[in-house]
Amino acid sequence: MTAAERLRTAGWWRLSEGEKRALRPLLSAGLEVGVNLNFRRLGLAPALVRGRVRGGASLWDLGGEGSGALRSYYSSSLGSVMLAMPAAGSAGSWRTAWRKRMLEGPSVHPLEDVRLLSAPLGAFNEESGTFDFFWDRLPARGYGEPGGERADAVAPDVVEALNLILSNPTAEGLEVMAEGAGLGTERLAEAARFVREFPLGWRFRGPKEGEAGLIVLYERLGEELFGGIRAAVRNVPYSVLEAWGRGDEGFVYFAELVVPAAALAETSEYLRRVSAPCAESFSSGFYETSHLQSYPLSRKVVVQSGAGIGP
Repeated sequence: MTAAERLRTAGWWRLSEGEKRALRPLLSAGLEVGVNLNFRRLGLAPALVRGRVRGGASLWDLGGEGSGALRSYYSSSLGSVMLAMPAAGSAGSWRTAWRKRMLEGPSVHPLEDVRLLSAPLGAFNEESGTFDFFWDRLPARGYGEPGGERADAVAPDVVEALNLILSNPTAEGLEVMAEGAGLGTERLAEAARFVREFPLGWRFRGPKEGEAGLIVLYERLGEELFGGIRAAVRNVPYSVLEAWGRGDEGFVYFAELVVPAAALAETSEYLRRVSAPCAESFSSGFYETSHLQSYPLSRKVVVQSGAGIGP
């Protein structure tokens, strides 16, 4: 098993010193360690929220902590877009915002999954800090779908421990992570049960100088197109995150990419080409880096043990 695969399943603090040494050059070259949570076990129902907020506010301003915001963007073409993790069965605060006419053109898509993507390490060039690949032979990325798990009881201090893990996934040990936080290592160990994986990937914290942040959205996709579109976008080495779900009108697929300026024209042309069969369902936009926001897990994530998780 490679060091990156061990990292994905075990976490940084469980790696041997030899495995850490093998990974540090990749981290120095620009890759980052992320955290993918087990939303179903936490009793959360991921959703993609989109709309145009009046008065310069953001979707977070409208929903607050109750929105369960995880990551948000602003694009002049797509408006405000937020990946949210409200508690399953929660109506959230979006209806109130619509009634008060604070949100124009709103849409909420229930999602099956949201996850940061592991980078295709075989294509990553440590010297240049980017990827070497051919557009007609993209390096395939494997993936695992979330299981049909039931929610566990989640204590407030476990949520706090999860936020520590989210903010510092490369801590050398649970003891180091717990220092100064007023939490015991047993709480951090319990929190780690709610982590699906620790991917090693590209630009989880957003673009650097000379790079552009791009979001793409496919709505009302038929089943015959969904798998192909998902693979085509996910396998672009610059893809950072994907989210997908299925509703009454078909599949929805969302992805975030961070693209070096030198590859921007080729990436845009590739996306246009693979999206041609569903052009009426495809939209995209460059997000403003200053508006890329990641949020800690809400302390409202507390569910009763054994509660069922809705779609």
